[in-house]
Amino acid sequence: MVPKTESSKNSVKPNEVRLARLAYNTNGWKYPSGPAGKSTYADSHEHKYGYGYEEWLLNFDKQIDGYHYAFLEPIREESNCYRGKIFDVWLYTIDGSTRTRYWVGHIQNVYVLEEEEINMAFNTYKQKGWLDEMIEQIYTLRPSQKGFSGYVGEDIFNIRFKLGDAKIYKTPLKIDSQHPVYGFNRYKFIRAINKDKITPVPELFSGHLLRTASAVGETTVTYNSNFPNETERSGLITSRVGQGWYREQLLQRWEGKCAITGCSVKEVLIASHIIPWAESSDQERLDPENGILLSPTLDALFDRHLISFDDEGKIIISRKLSDKDLVQLGINWSMRIYSLTEGNKKYLARHRELL
Repeated sequence: MVPKTESSKNSVKPNEVRLARLAYNTNGWKYPSGPAGKSTYADSHEHKYGYGYEEWLLNFDKQIDGYHYAFLEPIREESNCYRGKIFDVWLYTIDGSTRTRYWVGHIQNVYVLEEEEINMAFNTYKQKGWLDEMIEQIYTLRPSQKGFSGYVGEDIFNIRFKLGDAKIYKTPLKIDSQHPVYGFNRYKFIRAINKDKITPVPELFSGHLLRTASAVGETTVTYNSNFPNETERSGLITSRVGQGWYREQLLQRWEGKCAITGCSVKEVLIASHIIPWAESSDQERLDPENGILLSPTLDALFDRHLISFDDEGKIIISRKLSDKDLVQLGINWSMRIYSLTEGNKKYLARHRELL
C-alpha cells in the first residue's frame, strides 16, 4: 500500500500544534526501561504491565516505506476524532516518583493512522518478526509479572512520521514547576493556541496557551446572565482548561455542589459539558445549560456515556456496568438531579443517544 503524502496536505495550511505526554522512560524511548517513574494510577496500562507502547516511539530501526510507525497514548482515547489528520507534536513526560515534568522533543507532520493503515503496520511488524522483538524485550526486562499485555492494532500503532521530522533532546529538559503544563496529569492531546508566538521548548506555551482537545479534559469554559460578547467568547474558547468564567458560572449555577451527590469540595468538582467540547459549536461550548457540576467519578462515567439522566433527572445506567461495578463505584439507581432546566434537558436528550 502506498502511504498518503503528508507534504501535499501541509502546503494547504500549517499543522495544528499539540502537546502529548509520554510514559516515563530512561532508555531514550527506544525500548522499555521498567516500572521506575511510571504512573501510579492502578488502572493504567503502564502501572499494570510496567511499560507503555510509546516507549518504542524513538526506536528508528524499523521503517515501512520511509515512515516510522509508533504509538501515542493521548491519541488512543479519542482516535476517531484524529484519524487522517496531521499535527506538530511537542512531547513531554512525567517522572511518576517525583511528579517532575520534562520536555522530550518535537515531531512535525505526525499523521494519525486510519484503521486500514493500523492493520497494515501491525501485520508488517508481525510478519517481519519486529513484534516478537518487542515482546522479547518485555520478557527480558520483566517490568512486571504480567509480561506482554497482548494488545493489538491501534493499541500499539496509531501514528507515523518521517525520521527527519523528529527533533529530540539528547537529555530531557526539566520544566519549571510554574509552567502551565503542571496543570495536566492525564494523557490528553493538548492543543496549543497562538502557534505563531511559540518559541523554543523552555518557553513553549508560556502563559495560558494550553487547552486539551479531549472531551474529558475540555469540560470547563462558562455561566451567568451576562453572556460574553464576540471578543470575550474568543478569549474564553482559547483559555486554559480548568480556569475562568465557565467553571465559575457552573459553580454558581449548582451552588458549589455536585449536582447529584451534593459534594461541596470545590477543589475536586468538575465542570462537565453534557455535549463534549470536541462535538460542540462555539456557542454550545460556552452555554451554561450545557454544563453540570459533577464529582470526579460521576464525571468520568457521564463523559464516557456509562450514565446519563432522563428529563426528570433520574439516573440511567449503561448495561456495561455490572452490579459489582456499581457497588465499587458508589453508584445506585436512586441517584438523580433535582434542578434540571429546559436547556439542560435539551442537551441531555442528545447525550442519551450515545448511552
